[in-house]
Amino acid sequence: MPLKKCSESGKSGWKWGDKGKCYIGKDGKKKALKQGVAIEGPEKFQQMASSLEDPLTADELETIVCSMYDSGASTPEIISSYISLKNK
Repeated sequence: MPLKKCSESGKSGWKWGDKGKCYIGKDGKKKALKQGVAIEGPEKFQQMASSLEDPLTADELETIVCSMYDSGASTPEIISSYISLKNK
């Protein structure tokens, strides 16, 4: 799974993939998701994120949508990803 729990200096966090940076703190998961969009690109990210085990919060979905927009994804791609991940 691309989104993984991690720890750094005894604090728990999240990272994208095995080699991604471990983001700790309140927004760690959102930062890891944003990194996932940047690394994978919008289309591949949607496919990979569809296999996430834990549901995404509204804030996390908003982070993904904003990251996809910033990466140049088309409006239909963004809407499709949002609906797919929200209904997961």
